Amino acid sequence: MKQIMAPLTALVLVATGYSLHAAGWLHRAALPQAEVRREVSDPYASEAALRHRWAQPNHWRALVLVK
Repeated sequence: MKQIMAPLTALVLVATGYSLHAAGWLHRAALPQAEVRREVSDPYASEAALRHRWAQPNHWRALVLVK
């Protein structure tokens, strides 16, 4: 029984590797190319960015509790 287990194990491993390769699980797919954005918006143009630069609180409780 032990004499047949080693070749059987090797055969199962080879068959599994072949079937996974044939199914496309083992090949490396090409990575998608990054898109180039031409239009760039100013991240500091919003009201939230203005509050952040001026260190203003953005929650109503923080506005009320400021001394």
